[in-house]
Amino acid sequence: MPAGPVLDVGSGDCTFARSWVQANGCADLTFLDPSARRLAQAQAQFLGQGLTPELASGTLQTCRRDCRFPAVLAAHVVEHFTDPAEALRLLSACLSPAGRLYLVVLRPHWCNWLIWIRFRRRWLGPQTLRRIRIMRALETLATTNAPITQIALSVGYGSLSGFNAAFRAQMGMAPRRNTGQVSRADAGGGGQGRI
Repeated sequence: MPAGPVLDVGSGDCTFARSWVQANGCADLTFLDPSARRLAQAQAQFLGQGLTPELASGTLQTCRRDCRFPAVLAAHVVEHFTDPAEALRLLSACLSPAGRLYLVVLRPHWCNWLIWIRFRRRWLGPQTLRRIRIMRALETLATTNAPITQIALSVGYGSLSGFNAAFRAQMGMAPRRNTGQVSRADAGGGGQGRI
């Protein structure tokens, strides 16, 4: 786990942050949530454990961009966005250059219908998540000189070999600096050199 401060986006009931701290993650936490009530509940839970998290009232769209974190926790945040790629762009903007995003999304399951009906949330399948991650990698390849290994880690792959396999399956080629020149118009379906 990365050392240094951690941003918990949409902290909710703090389940993700509590698990993070219990797994020996850094306890220097900042909670970002639009609900003042949720932030107060989060603070009370952690004060009871002798921890003093920072509180930031707002959303990903309104949070400060001058503060970057080595780790960002986001449980059930992507489902609140119409465009999941935009959610990942905003989450990525909160990360320090070598930072890691820890993401929890709803998986298709019968109870998800109940959640969707109640909250109108979206759920994303594995293919959609892979497409979003590879699209982000393409954007990074096109706009930076970052090493491919760093790009793989920044879009959530734990190893270069896993990233290369997913990239090849999605794009039909290995990742290279010039693959970032694939246009958004080519970013349709999957498998045949397309995102």
